[in-house]
Formats: sequence, C-alpha cells, structure tokens
Amino acid sequence: MSPNEKIKRESYENFGGINEKASLYLTADNECLSLLNLDFQKPGSLSSIPGSNFFIGTTYIGRITGLYEYVRLSGASHVIFTANSIAYQTDGVTTSPFRLGLTADALFDFVTFVDTLFMTNGYEFIKYDDASAQKFSCPDGLSLTTGLGVAAAGLSGTFQYAYGYLTTSGYYSGVGAVATLAVAGTQAILSGFTFPADYGVTAAVIYRTSPGGQDLFNIGFLALGGQTFTDTGLTLGLLPAPDSVFFTLVPRYLEIFQNSLFMIGSTQFQSTAFYSELGQPETILADSNFEVRTNDGDILTGGKYYGSALYLFKKNSFSKVIGNDTTNFALIDVSDQYGSLSNRAIVVYNDIMLFLDRKGICRYNGAS
Repeated sequence: MSPNEKIKRESYENFGGINEKASLYLTADNECLSLLNLDFQKPGSLSSIPGSNFFIGTTYIGRITGLYEYVRLSGASHVIFTANSIAYQTDGVTTSPFRLGLTADALFDFVTFVDTLFMTNGYEFIKYDDASAQKFSCPDGLSLTTGLGVAAAGLSGTFQYAYGYLTTSGYYSGVGAVATLAVAGTQAILSGFTFPADYGVTAAVIYRTSPGGQDLFNIGFLALGGQTFTDTGLTLGLLPAPDSVFFTLVPRYLEIFQNSLFMIGSTQFQSTAFYSELGQPETILADSNFEVRTNDGDILTGGKYYGSALYLFKKNSFSKVIGNDTTNFALIDVSDQYGSLSNRAIVVYNDIMLFLDRKGICRYNGAS
C-alpha cells in the first residue's frame, strides 16, 4: 500500500421511507425528500453524475429533465416527468406521453394552480388539465366581416363588434380589431371567424356595444369552427371585453404568490417578473410586472415563496415582492451582496430559506 493512500470506510443504514410516499410532515430525521447522485470514485474530488434516463423500470431516450407530482383537487395524483422532447404522466402502473415536440434536454419548472398543471422550460410554456395539454394563454381575436340581414325591429343604430376566444381552462382572451356597422331595422351578420390551434379554444365570444356606445359586452358564443353569427338585437350581457394581453413570453421559472401566478425571467426580459390576476393564471394585464435591478448585467435565476413574501433572485442579489393582492404588490430590494446561482438551489427548511450563492450556502430568516 502506498504511504500516501488513504482508506475510509463508512456504513449507511436505516434510511427509512421504503415503499412510503415522501411527505414534509412524515419524514424523519434519517429520511430525505431529495436525492443527488454523486461520484466518490475519483480521489480528491466530488463530481455530479449526469442526469438519469431510467424511471420506473423503463429506459427513456435522453435524460430525465423534470419530475413533479401533479395532485388535483379531486385527490387524483400523477407523477409528471420529462425526458428528451416528451412529457409523460404515470400513476405508477401505466405511463403515457401527453406532450411531444418539446425542446430536448431543457430543464422544466412546474406549479399547480386552479387545478391545472403549468410547466415551462424557457422554450415552451404548457398547461395541462389531466386530459389535454396546450400552449399557455391564447391569441386575441382577429378582424370581423360585417353585413346586413333580414329585418329585425330590435336592432337599429351604429354598433361596434369584436370577438375573442373561450378556452377549456375558462380563460377569455382579448378581442381583435373592432368593426363598426350601421343598422336600420335589420339583422347584423358577422363572419370571418378564425380559431387558433393548440390553445384549447372551445368557442368564439362575440361582443357588441350599445347604439353609439364604446364599451363592448358579450352577446353570445359561436361554437368552435363556426362561420357566421347573427345578431337579431341580442341583449348585452354583463361580461365586458377583457383588457388582458396575449402573453407570448416563455418564462424560465414559475411560482405562486398571493393567489397569482408569477412568471420569472425569459429570453427577451431576463430581469422581469410578470404576474397574473388573482385566481386567473392566464389573465395578465399590460402593466402587471416588476423589473428587478435592471441594467446590472445580471439575470433572474429563480423565485421562492417564503414567509409572507415572494423572493426574486439574481446571481448577485435578491429582492422581494410584498402585498396581499395585485393592487398593492410592491418590490423591495433585500441584498446586493448575495444571490442564488440556480432556481433549484433555493429551498425552505425548518422555516429558514437556504440558497447557493457564489460564496457558498446562505441562510436567510426573513430579516437577515
């Protein structure tokens, strides 16, 4: 034996948790919720093993790039995982793909909100309701063609018309260009509808003003694939045309705070966090965002809900969002000395937030 060679022997036992579902509340001190593969075979070094491509007894093409338990309000539970360019779901017995054509090897972030799974990897932003998967948000309606029909005593004056979409998730999109039509005792015939694919559209929502008015309210729906809609003097509904925007950005990270979905970082806006309306994850207003320490040469690396605030991290700093709804959200800088290198390196444990900074692991208790 070489005089410089060292031998170390360790014994590991009684890890617990065998055949039990991991739980934050049932895990003992000798159990864990997260596992990391490490290579101890090279003397003097500690290196990470590349991601696994083996899951529940099956080898999948490409490494596993996302793993999440999707629990619905009904109590139904599925494990969601991504490998190569495919997203799968499994109940532990049957595994099936539910989304194809994803960017290969891109790491996913997941959240469950209003009984829907939202997942993003910086390239694709997907929603999944346990039945079908579509792109997040929905385009605005397009322009309409208007014409006059047969006599209709209840419709006279100058009206404005527009349409948007209703999706399977209950989201109402914004409207397209407004069409003006003068009517004198006849029906109004609307045509030229289009229906975008891969957004879960179920119908077009038709909006109209009162005679000479400017405010649009719903008057009816046109089923998916419909060509024309006839207004015979229909009563204005109570639903105004939405003022939300078609959210085309693809965030890198997701987090829930005060019943709003936060979408953190994107290729186009690497220092901006966007947020939805309360309980409406796809309804995003034009000014619903925070710019975090712009022009500092740094980018957002993650976010974590901790205590009563949402913390937004960059590599060299972090800030927090406070407030209890979208009307009073405010951004406060916390530190320009510490940040997090990755969204996967921010955890809350025993009421303490820990994150990995360039200098090492940092502890934060909400004050220091």
